[in-house]
Amino acid sequence: MDEILERYKKLVYHVAHRKFPFMARDEDLIQHGMIGLWRAAKSYDELGAGFSTYAYRCIENAMRDYQRQTLRNKDKTLYYEEFQTMDRTLMLDSPADSINEEVDTLQAIRRAFPAGSRERYWLMALLAGMSKRDLARKCGVTTGQLTRYLKRAYRKLEL
Repeated sequence: MDEILERYKKLVYHVAHRKFPFMARDEDLIQHGMIGLWRAAKSYDELGAGFSTYAYRCIENAMRDYQRQTLRNKDKTLYYEEFQTMDRTLMLDSPADSINEEVDTLQAIRRAFPAGSRERYWLMALLAGMSKRDLARKCGVTTGQLTRYLKRAYRKLEL
């Protein structure tokens, strides 16, 4: 078992950089990948595909489970303080002619989403001027994933 884990350790880092580029340096992600590799080594059946192919999928699944768990926990706790400051300072940097539009959009966001929801955080961050790339990195998702989440949020707002 130790030989297999040592031999395929690089595969864990490869999967992390390829599939989870924004979280690749997260030590917990790597640890979950190693757990996936260990499970693959424990349950591998020699009759099927090569071990590296099987291990790749097991590692990716373990990392994806960790990513989902992390995002769920972030949704509940991480953004609360940022919500408070964003609510207070959102309109301070706006030019006077666009304040009415921002107030209407901000009120629509507050009506559509509860105070701790990730959609509310994302929309308010974009309204405050944060780029999608920065927001995606901060949330640990790809820009494409964030765009899909935002499309659903916009549908809820009917924008």
